[in-house]
Amino acid sequence: MSFAGYSLTAFAPAYLIRERGMTLGEVGVQYGLASGVAGVVGLLIVGVLADRLSARDPRWLLWLVAGMIAALAPFSLAAFLVADRTSAVWFIAIGYVVGIAHMAPSVAAIQRLARPEQRATASAIFLFCGSIIGSAGPFLTGVISDALQPALGDATLGRALLLVPVAQVGAALCYLLASRIFLAEIGRDREAAETAVTTPSPAPLDST
Repeated sequence: MSFAGYSLTAFAPAYLIRERGMTLGEVGVQYGLASGVAGVVGLLIVGVLADRLSARDPRWLLWLVAGMIAALAPFSLAAFLVADRTSAVWFIAIGYVVGIAHMAPSVAAIQRLARPEQRATASAIFLFCGSIIGSAGPFLTGVISDALQPALGDATLGRALLLVPVAQVGAALCYLLASRIFLAEIGRDREAAETAVTTPSPAPLDST
């Protein structure tokens, strides 16, 4: 998810200026407003749904992200193919929701897996790995855009940004695969924690 989100963050404004003919001010107002509203609303809705659905089955934390991606990835694809500029702005903003809203259920899932004394470390590792993987997104997008320039001229960035929906679909598959073992991993950690609590400490040695 970070791969797609970092790519949009780095190149969506440049794409709107170069290939959609928007000014820097128009990008700041229109795209900034659209992505801000979509991101906040999406994060709140997904967070509430994650709490309610995961109370029935913890796997909903992962299913919800996969379902959200399946619903929104087509907008990420259409954003770089549709002719209308306003539609492109909103489609990019809707696709950006995935990069923001997945965080709430993802962190909640990690908290379910980790023991209480390991939760901060687990969240830190998740964010660190996301940053490392995410940094590859803008790099590969830029490389592909430059490679396509001899054939497509100035219309390369939109084609390179088609990596975004591809990465989103790949992430959805990863969440679905993780959901298959999620309950087993939660149960294993719970058993390990209960064993650690019930196992008596060895008696101290008598020094006399």
